Amino acid sequence: MQTMLLIYNRHAGKDRNRLSLAEIVNTMTAQGYLVTMYPTQAPGDAGEAITRWGSSYDRIVAIGGDGTLNEAVSGLLRLPEKPPLGYIPAGSTNDFSKNLSLPALPAEAALVATGGVPRQCDVGTFNGRPFIYVAAFGAFADVSFNTPQRAKNLLGYAAYLLESVKRLPSIKPYQVTVEFDDQEISGSFLYGMVSNTTSVAGIQHFPLGDPKLDDGLLEVTLISPPKDIVELERLGRILLLGDPQPTASPLVQTFSASKVTIHAQEDLLWALDGENGGAHRTAEIGVIHHAFTIIHGA
Repeated sequence: MQTMLLIYNRHAGKDRNRLSLAEIVNTMTAQGYLVTMYPTQAPGDAGEAITRWGSSYDRIVAIGGDGTLNEAVSGLLRLPEKPPLGYIPAGSTNDFSKNLSLPALPAEAALVATGGVPRQCDVGTFNGRPFIYVAAFGAFADVSFNTPQRAKNLLGYAAYLLESVKRLPSIKPYQVTVEFDDQEISGSFLYGMVSNTTSVAGIQHFPLGDPKLDDGLLEVTLISPPKDIVELERLGRILLLGDPQPTASPLVQTFSASKVTIHAQEDLLWALDGENGGAHRTAEIGVIHHAFTIIHGA
């Protein structure tokens, strides 16, 4: 019988009552796994538990939101031999799970975590700190980690929208310089992100284009402030509807790179996978190609 370490964030998500841990463990046991379950005790605990015990298991599965998955991968990266990682999304937006074709029901996601398809996945690095799918600055970048957990649990994605509306009067652009591939872009931007995902902030097809999780590249998106209501409407259509033609708006610049350096004239507050990444005037962002193996659906 194979062994599994099941990491569970008991505070994540608004649908915790739907999470029948007994049903999940039963599903995994029926698939031939001897399961050891570990409920996280504090922020960062998922990664510490995996670093401490992960090498002794054939597979690791994380239950929680994007932050829990970030912690799990961070712990996994510290292991010399990395077991495959399964994921059962139980957060408020679960952005990264949209890359993995995971079922909505936890018990069905447990079947994928045990019997799905292994796939190598890249990891981003932000000033040496790993992130799975997005590093962002600017308007609304900190909404995910400044929205109270109780509101997330009660309202889910709507909690983020409410918090964003409160921010509208205080939005301001930031003057930054972006260096990549011997090129340089300077300008005033409302929002910027470096990502490895097909969904950010619950918006499908954002970033624009066709990102790959395992190509050794990160997608860079820079959004300039709109000058009038027409530009604002066009920008909203691109972001909310996933317009496949980024050139339709001069406000949105997108490109791919394996290494990006972003300089700001003031400290920028960054979000890494929806968690507080701290304030930085310079951000050196790179990628670890094929950093770990994750299990996804067919």
